[in-house]
Amino acid sequence: MALKPCRECGKQVSTEAATCPKCGVSSPAQYAGALAECRKCGKGIGSREKQCPHCGRKDPTQVSNVGCAIQSILIVAVVLLIVRYCGGPFSGGP
Repeated sequence: MALKPCRECGKQVSTEAATCPKCGVSSPAQYAGALAECRKCGKGIGSREKQCPHCGRKDPTQVSNVGCAIQSILIVAVVLLIVRYCGGPFSGGP
């Protein structure tokens, strides 16, 4: 009897189990793309899990958009500096 994480909640269940004892989903060890990866510990968890059962991170599959926002601001700043100092269309030339 092997153990695998439940496809819905991530709890370790037998591969022979008919239902998950935690969430009640049928055929808990059969995956149909419902397994996600925790952003903190990298372990497999249920895609609807609100807290990682391995490391305790809340919203373990949520991606932070802070890095993307900072990157976008930096790109715009670099483009504006290039236009400003390389004589772009706003340089006032002929």
